[in-house]
Order: sequence, then C-alpha cells, then structure tokens
Amino acid sequence: MELENRTVDEEDITNFELGSFTIDALLCQSGYLTNARIAEDETRTVYHLEYPNLEIQ
Repeated sequence: MELENRTVDEEDITNFELGSFTIDALLCQSGYLTNARIAEDETRTVYHLEYPNLEIQ
C-alpha cells in the first residue's frame, strides 16, 4: 500500500465505528499521516495525506 501522497474522501477519515473504519482513518488518528491539503467543491471534500515528518517516513 502506497502511503505517501494519498487522496481520500472526508468520510474515509472521519468514520470511527468499530468494524467499518478505514486504514486511512487509523493512520491519521495515530499520527502516521497528516493532512497536507484539503480540496473542496460543491459535492465533496478531499484530503491529501502525507507523512508528517522524516522520522515517520
């Protein structure tokens, strides 16, 4: 799985219900990935995820 420069929908990183959360949500909440950019249009919000620093990478 490629982790650098991931692009995910808002629902992919905001759902934390047991059994249905995504690996992207887990990696963001644990600090392994961070929001580099947020792109919004009329219908959805997209997050561009990256490593927060070199130690994590």
